[in-house]
Amino acid sequence: YTAFKAQTQAANITYTLPASAPASNGDVMTATTAGVMSWADADSIVTANAWGLLGNASTTPGTDFLGTTDNQAFEIRVNNAGAATGGNQRVMRFEPNATSANIIGGFNGNSVTAGAVGATIAGGGANANTNRVTDNYGVVGGGQNNRAGDNTGGTNDASYSTVGGGQNNTASGDASTAGGGYTNMASGAASTVGGGSTNTASATYSTVGGGSTNTASGGSSTVGGGEDNAASGAASTVGGGYDNTASNNYSTVGGGYTNSASQDYSTVGGGYSNSASAYASTVGGGYDNTASNNYSTVGGGYTNSASGYASTVGGAGTTRLRMALRRWRGAMETRLRAISQPPPAVAA
Repeated sequence: YTAFKAQTQAANITYTLPASAPASNGDVMTATTAGVMSWADADSIVTANAWGLLGNASTTPGTDFLGTTDNQAFEIRVNNAGAATGGNQRVMRFEPNATSANIIGGFNGNSVTAGAVGATIAGGGANANTNRVTDNYGVVGGGQNNRAGDNTGGTNDASYSTVGGGQNNTASGDASTAGGGYTNMASGAASTVGGGSTNTASATYSTVGGGSTNTASGGSSTVGGGEDNAASGAASTVGGGYDNTASNNYSTVGGGYTNSASQDYSTVGGGYSNSASAYASTVGGGYDNTASNNYSTVGGGYTNSASGYASTVGGAGTTRLRMALRRWRGAMETRLRAISQPPPAVAA
């Protein structure tokens, strides 16, 4: 037989049973605080107080929510029985703190350093190539093996850094940005590397737009692109090209190949193997031209040299060649005069 037995109770309790049998299989019995019992559909009880697999109606934003009510992280997972080395298990994590929650998406090994606040990893990452945020309010948009923050000291010495995506990129300066690409580094405060490969912006407000193996190491310096270019002077600029150098304050190389602007306010527009090596000197372009005195200018051409103070060579000729020819001609004339002299008289 089946029996019901009451627990020990302090007073009498009266239950009023339903007047009829349940309407459907699986119905459950509910009761009011007065002990009045009735049958109810189990599914309706669950969906009225839980999130349904097919969605919910009549929810109230701010009142109804999906999440936790204590100071614990909340995770969303997929294929939780799958290998942790693949795109399984945790795919989104929300971490509470006293200031601003951290959001970690993508590979289950992506992480935010303990103590950092307001950090975001939108996605990406892979086994042995995780994305990380190590400082406050850092952002990694995606890609793999990217880091926002300097991963040293506290969590507030390289805040607001951002890596958009790509691979092996680092934004380690305060408010620095690496947009994407491969193995780029923005390590100066408010520095930027737009993309490309193996580029470095290491000084405050320095910028490398893209290209490969370019370096902007002077304060407020800029390399637009190209390859193996360096802007190391304050506010110096290399527009592009290959192996160009702007190495002093406010110096500029527009582009070309192996050009050098090495003094304050010096400029090389482009061309090949040109040098502006004096204060405010300028070489417009051409090949193997040199402006080596203050305010000197070579417009272009081939192997021209402006070596006097405020001197100018337009570029139509080859100054060095003409000077060499003059020296050669002078030497030849001297030799010819020596040959044309009659031989000395011989004593009898």
